[in-house]
Amino acid sequence: MKQSLLLALFSLFVLEGFGQIEDTNFEPIEDTLIRTRYGIEVNHFFTGSGFSMGTEILVSVIDGSRNLNVGFFYCNEARRISGIIAHHEVSLVRNRERSRFKPYAFYNGIYRISKVTRTPDTNNAKDFGIYKTFEHHLGFGLRTTLTRNMYLSSALGYGVYFGSVKKPVTLPGTGEMAGSNGFSPIAKIGFGVVL
Repeated sequence: MKQSLLLALFSLFVLEGFGQIEDTNFEPIEDTLIRTRYGIEVNHFFTGSGFSMGTEILVSVIDGSRNLNVGFFYCNEARRISGIIAHHEVSLVRNRERSRFKPYAFYNGIYRISKVTRTPDTNNAKDFGIYKTFEHHLGFGLRTTLTRNMYLSSALGYGVYFGSVKKPVTLPGTGEMAGSNGFSPIAKIGFGVVL
């Protein structure tokens, strides 16, 4: 038992010693494990579902060539947070860290809840209805690195929406607004900071 312990200790010192030998012609290999990074992104966007332009405030989890962003939709017209957003990106280039321009493919999901009036000339609280819409978009974007921790992002896509403010219908009894379904484009431009 004592000999096994001494042999293991001796082997550890020998292996450690070999690790200390330096070769001046040796170039270090990049770490293959890419650390997970976090960030904050703010985008201004437009969709063709009938809503006015909006702003999304996202928290990003960056893991190698993929990004997962989750955040809130800020309605500029209503001046309040009125929905949630999920955005997923996959890089279309290798060595993403070395490239200044990084094209990506994305999925964007928006769930909005808005209060709208049934008639535009009334401010009575009972004349408001709840309006919900859910949008899905797929597309392509370009991320441009400004500095190591800051970037600009722009994207174009196309998708489907469920519920449209263009043709709202009030459901009897509940006062909930419903609308038609359709296809619409999305255009986004924004700024991000990697922490």
